[in-house]
Amino acid sequence: MTPGHHEDSSPGFVYVWEFTVDAKWQTEFERAYGPDGAWAQLFKKHSGYRGTQLLRHNEDPLKYWTVDHWDSEASQRDFRLRFSAEFEDLDHRCEAFTQKEELLGEFSLVVRTEPGEWAN
Repeated sequence: MTPGHHEDSSPGFVYVWEFTVDAKWQTEFERAYGPDGAWAQLFKKHSGYRGTQLLRHNEDPLKYWTVDHWDSEASQRDFRLRFSAEFEDLDHRCEAFTQKEELLGEFSLVVRTEPGEWAN
């Protein structure tokens, strides 16, 4: 194990993507990338998937972030191996929705919280 890498003891794993959306596809993008969209439906095929958050920038309404939650990095990697063909197909179908997409990072959760447990 490398220093700072705590996959086995982490209460979860997330990765964050940033998207700049083509204005004419904004509604379709939100449908596909939202918590009940096509991506979430694909991810739900793996038991390690925990949910997706879709965030939109307040000042730039064409800029979005997705935060995909998994129970572990190993689960997310297993998903990518087992469902790679479906992943690539969906990725190809959604390409037109965005002008730019970038993986911002992969993160281990320090403390697991469920949406109902977030600060009051």
